[in-house]
Amino acid sequence: GLAHFDGMPAIASDLVVVATGPRPAPWLLEAARRDGVALAPDGGIAVRADLRSTSHAALFAAGDCASFVDRRIAKSGVHAIRQAGALAANLAAVATGARTPVLAAFRARRWTLALLDRCDGSAIASWGPLAYAGGSMGRWKERIDRRFVARFRQGPGA
Repeated sequence: GLAHFDGMPAIASDLVVVATGPRPAPWLLEAARRDGVALAPDGGIAVRADLRSTSHAALFAAGDCASFVDRRIAKSGVHAIRQAGALAANLAAVATGARTPVLAAFRARRWTLALLDRCDGSAIASWGPLAYAGGSMGRWKERIDRRFVARFRQGPGA
């Protein structure tokens, strides 16, 4: 296919990966609208549980730029990271060239841990209906974040 962004020449590619913040970037939404990609009411790319666009079979979206139309899933980093497994499996399934590839569904956890740094050495933690704030939560967040980043510094298989 061809990847084309305004003001740039078209680029021949086999796979295009776009990474954005907590909502689709304006240029991504503009491109989606221009190309007739279905959007959900919140503006995200409309996908079903298998992360495939509801309007374009060759398009998958995950993370905060994707909006599920067949379930209610809060936008969170935890969900975005956990969608990677289903996304990778589905891209691999489609890459085999099978006429009807078997696609994996993303299954969100009922509750996820959220840790919000308060920039004073403490953090606010929430998990389902439970919440707690304090220095111990800040230290816990820092350990989790450092371990997460270290996995990428060590390379594949770490």
